Amino acid sequence: MIDSILTVCTGNICRSPFAEEILRTKLSGVCLGSAGIGALVGEPADPLAIQVGGELGYDLQGHVARQIGGEHLRGCDLVLVMDDTHLGWIRTQFPEARGKVFLLGHWDGGAEVEDPYRHDEDFFRSVFRKIQDYSESWIGRLS
Repeated sequence: MIDSILTVCTGNICRSPFAEEILRTKLSGVCLGSAGIGALVGEPADPLAIQVGGELGYDLQGHVARQIGGEHLRGCDLVLVMDDTHLGWIRTQFPEARGKVFLLGHWDGGAEVEDPYRHDEDFFRSVFRKIQDYSESWIGRLS
């Protein structure tokens, strides 16, 4: 049984907070969090992430970026990362977490999620739609 999920990206201001929010709205009784491997600690979600997330029905207001640490990994059952860089970094830094770290796009052919940071609105929309699709694949298997 999966009781807690951590979503991970680089800065923790775009992709992982959006995935966290999708999962939060769809999975009841599951503890959700997000973090970054190079987090912009203390920063809010990117303004375009807030805007595009809002357009898609998800509220990223109030999000505060945090750096991933061993305590986050020990306290969760599943870690969903956005790309192979995150996967490799976590497996190297925290080898004890290897068995619970997967790409968000794992069920979609092991697809990676591009970083929309500093890109335009259309790119954000495209990336966030992928995050929605990949999250739905996990939700279907976890529900």
